[in-house]
Amino acid sequence: MLDQQFFGDKTYHPYLNENFIVVHAVRGETEGDSLYTLFEIRATPTVLITTAAGEEIDRLVGFGDPEDFLANLKASWQGEDTFLKLQERYAEHPEDLITAFKLAGKYDAMYNPEKSALAVAMYEGILEQAEKARTLSVPYGTDGEEINLYENTVYALGAAKMYLDRSRDAAPGDLMAFVKAFPDSRLAKSAYQRLCGYFAYSAPVDEAREFFDTLLKTYPEDPSMLYYYVNFCIRQQVDIDRGIEAAEKMVDSNSRMIYYHMNAYARLLALKEDADLLAKEYGDDYIQGKITNLGRDISSYASFWLQRNENLESVMHALNIAIATDPGNARFLPLLAETYVKMDSLEKALELYGEEFLYDNIEDARTLYSYALFWTRQGQNLENALFAAERAVQLSDQYYYWNALGQVHRKMGNYQEAIQAVGKAVELNPLPYYQQQLEEIRKEMAELH
Repeated sequence: MLDQQFFGDKTYHPYLNENFIVVHAVRGETEGDSLYTLFEIRATPTVLITTAAGEEIDRLVGFGDPEDFLANLKASWQGEDTFLKLQERYAEHPEDLITAFKLAGKYDAMYNPEKSALAVAMYEGILEQAEKARTLSVPYGTDGEEINLYENTVYALGAAKMYLDRSRDAAPGDLMAFVKAFPDSRLAKSAYQRLCGYFAYSAPVDEAREFFDTLLKTYPEDPSMLYYYVNFCIRQQVDIDRGIEAAEKMVDSNSRMIYYHMNAYARLLALKEDADLLAKEYGDDYIQGKITNLGRDISSYASFWLQRNENLESVMHALNIAIATDPGNARFLPLLAETYVKMDSLEKALELYGEEFLYDNIEDARTLYSYALFWTRQGQNLENALFAAERAVQLSDQYYYWNALGQVHRKMGNYQEAIQAVGKAVELNPLPYYQQQLEEIRKEMAELH
């Protein structure tokens, strides 16, 4: 995704080429693995920015919106809080608690146990100066808000310790202390989210029940929180009815679109042995809805890239999946045929959406109309497009069918016939657009003669 939507997008090439020498390191290849080892990269995607001498300036882990990523890249390259600048400031002013907190955050974000241990030590050092930390604030989020440094450090320390202790299933006491000490904090929800995994999968049942009682009272409608509780009920096979109530709220809140939410709901229904409700919620209707949504998503994806005339191999692959999944859907064939045309494979386009398709649908006026317009836009297969349009108006005297017939004649240079057909469309429905089309055809014919 990062390669395709950012580094592969020519929009960003001027900035990248002007400021960087871009090296693509691939895990599993010798050169790539050596760079991953040298810079202790543990998460992908990671974008690492270095000096010409190989000194790390900063790194970005993960990827979101391309424009946001560009802004983050600029900040990591020229901002005041890069990893390199924070190291330099901290070396000169180790008493600066805000610099210490920001540098600890950089270590913490490297997904590296050794670096997280450094972060923990720095957070603990800040909390040793609690009185001073309570008088300071640091930025929070992207909207200019700030949060108290002491409060933020208590949270960050608990989260970092939880990361370090994750393999030992250690009780996350520091984060629990945080939510009790700062129940109204803007960081409280993040703390609860981090705690959920432990209580859903590792904590003793009674402790987990107590935690989830508090959680569900605090965030009764949050689907991500409800999901953890549902999984606790499944894992321990307890509180099934209450778990089903939570699952129903969870799936209703997101229109049943998140597959793992629906799967968890289904597993609870299976535990309850409610076969009828299970079949209703997670049976044929559910999967047909998924197929329909997949088709819409792929159609939208294909239309976007076809308009740009880019990424055509991916479009072709996606459309073939859509056709195999829902072979009766008429939206996919024209899109795939257009993809073949743009890839200079007219023969394949005609095999898919040519004469055979035309005669298979000879009694369907709507399909014939779409077929005629498609090939008129492509400027190919016009004889069959003309036949399709003529057949469509024979089957149904609709003004838009007549206009399609006129557009085929226009593309073929048959201006008299085009004027007659579009004139019929205007007679049936005098829309300004059709009247304009009629005038344009007359003007083209006059210029040729």
